[in-house]
Amino acid sequence: MQVKILGTSGSGGWPALFCNGYASQRALEVGGKNIRSRSSIIIDQVLKIDFPPDSFHQAVTHGFNFSDLKYLFITRSSYNNFAAAELENLTPFLAQRKNLDFVRIFGNTESIAQLKRMEGSVHATFHEIQPDQMINIGSFDVYPLKAMNNGDLYPLNYIVRKQRKALLYATDTGVYEEKTWKNLKGLQVQTVIVECSQGPRKSTFMEKMGLPDVLVFKKKAEEIGLTNQYSRWIITHFSHQGGLLHEEMEYVARPFGLEVAYDGMVLEV
Repeated sequence: MQVKILGTSGSGGWPALFCNGYASQRALEVGGKNIRSRSSIIIDQVLKIDFPPDSFHQAVTHGFNFSDLKYLFITRSSYNNFAAAELENLTPFLAQRKNLDFVRIFGNTESIAQLKRMEGSVHATFHEIQPDQMINIGSFDVYPLKAMNNGDLYPLNYIVRKQRKALLYATDTGVYEEKTWKNLKGLQVQTVIVECSQGPRKSTFMEKMGLPDVLVFKKKAEEIGLTNQYSRWIITHFSHQGGLLHEEMEYVARPFGLEVAYDGMVLEV
């Protein structure tokens, strides 16, 4: 699988909207990998996780063509994860697409509820899903699991598998509850892209992680056999409140075997 990380920030972007703080100003001055749009990934150009308000920018900046999109999976109903109103452009009148099939959109109860008023008018089908419900689509198996977040009834993270390779995409979550770890036993992934919005600090929020929390998450994943010593770990979903710019975060994370994601990063899983 080819995975392109389109965005790597939390809800405000980095530099953050309406923020004149030190971390935002430094990002503007230094530029490059320190400019972060709202988090999203695209797999093999056809399967996308999350649809943030920066999707147009990400498409034209990183060379992704939305006319190729077949499957869209949403983690949470919040605006920075799912700018649902943008899908009003997905109509036969406005969108001339290479792929004439309907885009299949999967999400939790709250996400799909936002789409009901568009049903029948956009070139898409809507599918409400819950955790632990394996979904087979095209050449992919997608396993939704319950994120540790109190925003929606079932906030979701995803394991995406193609043939013998699998990826865990885990943003907007704290360390999983024991029930979730139990449900993950028997599954294996080669790559993990994981939440680290609090940067080098331990999170004080149940739905976020910083570096100390990621290390707890990583240890638990290894204990249950979800990952092993050869698995690739990449941290993402950064907030300006974490404080450290890209290279500074690399310096802190590298000794623990963690890579730091940036907008436009491409992985082979």
